[in-house]
Formats: sequence, structure tokens, C-alpha cells
Amino acid sequence: MSIKNNHPPLKILMVGADTDTRDNTVHVLEQAGYLTCTADNSLKALQCLHDYKPQIVLLDLNVPDMDNVDLYREIKTTPKLVDVLVIICSDMDNNEHIIDMESEVDGYIRHPINNHELVAQMTAFARIWQLNHKLRESEARYERAVNGFNDGLWEWDYYGAKGDYISPRWKQLLGYADHEIPNEKESFFSRLHPEDITPLKEKTSSPFRDKYTLCNGNTFAL
Repeated sequence: MSIKNNHPPLKILMVGADTDTRDNTVHVLEQAGYLTCTADNSLKALQCLHDYKPQIVLLDLNVPDMDNVDLYREIKTTPKLVDVLVIICSDMDNNEHIIDMESEVDGYIRHPINNHELVAQMTAFARIWQLNHKLRESEARYERAVNGFNDGLWEWDYYGAKGDYISPRWKQLLGYADHEIPNEKESFFSRLHPEDITPLKEKTSSPFRDKYTLCNGNTFAL
């Protein structure tokens, strides 16, 4: 049983109090090509997160343990651990802590699970981690590129997917700190010269309002 990909093997931290479950899970994952470490309580898990820097945490809540619930909260609220996927493992459908967490966890594995299904699910979670990691790297490169210029930028969200954006540099050019101007269209238009407000609103009312043709025949929209 093996996983073949072009990425370095991911590190997985298995956290759980049951020795047999931990040992079996680790054995299966190592056979599949993953690197692993284990912890039987939240304190050891935090130390392992710091020293080993795993990309995925399997958090076994099969035995009720508020320490593990607290560990989950700690991971999800620590900026340095933003890339870590936390996968909850349990067979306790009615456990109130799991019910509270299910809407926000990165993934969920129900016990009992056979070895082939475990590897299949971990393959899917590994792909999710890789995609999330690439996205964050891309966002970081974009931010560095934007910060490398001395221009102020603004971006309108025409489709309601992520909200409007006004760069901190744009606000700084007007003498404001980032938190002093909301990232909203009206924050932008209210600071324009009155004669420019209507023409620019008309110009930016749609992402595809005007089309232009390049010399090679291709078109672009403004």
C-alpha cells in the first residue's frame, strides 16, 4: 500500500489516548509513505507541533477528553499553525463537543475505519493541504509584489464573493491608517473630487462595461 506523488511526504501528528489505535494508525500511514509522530495528550501534542511541524493532525476524540477539544481550539487560533489541517477521529456521534465542532473542522474520520479507507481519506486530505498551501503561497507572493510598488490599489467585488478591498498604501497616501478607512466602495468614492465621482462610478459599475481591442485582435475589459 503506497502513495505516489511529486511532493515531499507530509508529516502527520496522531493524537489519542488509546495506544492500539495510535499504533495501528501510525503503522498504516507510514506504510503509505507518510512521516508520523504521536502524542497521548494535548501537552505532548503542542510540543510535537512546535518541534516536528506536522502538516496534518489526526485528533482522536473517541475517548471524551476536554484536553483534546482545547487542543483543537488552540491550533485553530494560533497564526503560526494556520496551515495545519485538523482531522477529527471519533465514533461518538452524539458527543456534544463533536457536534459543536463539526461545522468548522477541516475533516472528520469515523471509527471504525479499515486501512484502505483510512489511506484513501488521508490522500484526499493531503491534496487539500497541498492546494491550501499553494493558495497561501500565491497570496503571499501577490502581497509582496503589491507592497513592492508605491501605488495605492483598490479592488471591487462585483460578485459578492470576498468583499471590496482598498490597500493600506492607498489609505496611507491620503494620510490614514489602514483601520481608519473601511474596505468599502463608498469609502473610496467619498474621498474623490466631486466632479470625478459620477464618471468613475459609471466606469466601474461593471467589470465588463467597456471592451477594447488590441492590435492582435484580442480584447480586454475595463
